[in-house]
Amino acid sequence: MMKLTDEETEVLRRVVRAVEGVVPEFVIAGGQAARLFRLHPLSVLLAWGPIFTSDLDVATADKGHRGKSLAKALESEGFEATMEGDDVPPRTLYVLGTAEVEIIVPDLPRRASSGSTVKILGASAQKVKDLEPLLVGPESLDVPGVGPVRVPNPAAYILQKVLTLTNRRTLERTGKDALYVHDALLLFTHGGRLHPDVIAAARRVLGTVSTRQAKKIRENAERLGDSRTDFVLESARQAAGRAGLQTPEALALANRLGLKELLE
Repeated sequence: MMKLTDEETEVLRRVVRAVEGVVPEFVIAGGQAARLFRLHPLSVLLAWGPIFTSDLDVATADKGHRGKSLAKALESEGFEATMEGDDVPPRTLYVLGTAEVEIIVPDLPRRASSGSTVKILGASAQKVKDLEPLLVGPESLDVPGVGPVRVPNPAAYILQKVLTLTNRRTLERTGKDALYVHDALLLFTHGGRLHPDVIAAARRVLGTVSTRQAKKIRENAERLGDSRTDFVLESARQAAGRAGLQTPEALALANRLGLKELLE
């Protein structure tokens, strides 16, 4: 079973305390969610460990929040706000040790907001295009040393990664996201088939996406199933040295089979 480092445990514990009681609720997203999926009751044991990341994305709805001051809560937990850019509010990373926490929200039309950031209970949040599928039907995982932690359901995580795959600005980031998709698919594959609960959750997520988003998911899924695609080749390069078969052909085949089940 995957074990968090002491620093990861401490950072996660403080983040969970900071967002406790805030409505709408927050979920742990990004690479840390992929790591926490190793603790999911439906997950299987893979021959390689999860991708390491010190970044921690905390996702929530774009509006309607109420509760305590999130900025003050993060500060009281020891996070230091590091600001950058010319947006109002400025893009902000909440830093503790080597960990960088960023609050993210869906980039949806807001009556009194422009630019790429918005304030959520006093804290700066980065707006992210096509984030909303990630927030459909989140789950709670019991994390040792932390307690209950809200994460996306695995289907929502995979589908949103597929949707935003080609939004990335560099091939390295796109290849890393392709590897997250591959690993998550295998993590919830039992006897050559995705777990029925994951497939059922995918139906619910797909029922919430727009026509444009659905089309893009299927286009990107097709590219993930092609071993000649540049980001599949990059994902194989990043996976080099891991246990098991990590060739572009093997990664593309796993993507193709898993995403076919998820999208049927």
